[in-house]
Amino acid sequence: MEKVSTNLTKRCKKCGEDRELSLFKYTLTRAEALARGYKAEFKVQLEGKTCNLCKKKRRPLKALRASELRSRVESGDINEATYEHILAERAKSAKERLSANMKRYWERALDMEWANHLKPLKNEIRLVTNQHFNGMRKDNKEIVAFAEAYLKALLRVQAQLAIKADNREKVDPDHDWRKDVTDAEYDEIEALELKIPVNTRIKMRRAQLLTLKSYRRNPKAEGALLNTLKQAEQHFNPSAKAQVGSTVEKLDTSWLDEL
Repeated sequence: MEKVSTNLTKRCKKCGEDRELSLFKYTLTRAEALARGYKAEFKVQLEGKTCNLCKKKRRPLKALRASELRSRVESGDINEATYEHILAERAKSAKERLSANMKRYWERALDMEWANHLKPLKNEIRLVTNQHFNGMRKDNKEIVAFAEAYLKALLRVQAQLAIKADNREKVDPDHDWRKDVTDAEYDEIEALELKIPVNTRIKMRRAQLLTLKSYRRNPKAEGALLNTLKQAEQHFNPSAKAQVGSTVEKLDTSWLDEL
């Protein structure tokens, strides 16, 4: 049976549904009221044929451009104070959005910098994990013990650097993760590596921690200084030769025996 409109409801021309009369009432702007012949001294409310649920919604004042707001001020729909307040709020929110975007940009850049900085450490952890897995599969207790001790030190260093990355501390490009390994951990890993049979040790990949020792001592700098002093010794006077000779003797060259 077809629905019948009553004096309390009205049928929408667009959707065909019977709705309350309040949903058909709309308010004219001052410009629209003047265009229809009203004095527009007060708000003019009319009743349309289409319900407000089917009508296209008007844009709120905050979504209007500055020129459109100025037109509303000139037409009398809003006052000057409302116009200035909307523009001030808009400028403030724009500044806050710019600040938030810049902060988010630098945070992402710093996160990317930390990710690149931690790549060598993560790669070493992956390789040592594979080494531990292969040692377990082949039942090689020496490799398993070495990999476990090395992996334990690597994970501790990774956790320590991850805290700095989460706090978004500044990345030091000259900082090497090997500097965070303690001397006790280093000595334990080195001792466990020496326990591995020589034939096996020759074939296996050596730990990156034990390959480069520049963070513990600087053999390149010491070697360069030693060569420079030896060359200068040939050209200096005898008194200077004695001084240079004593300096050379004081240098710690024990690392050369290990090479």
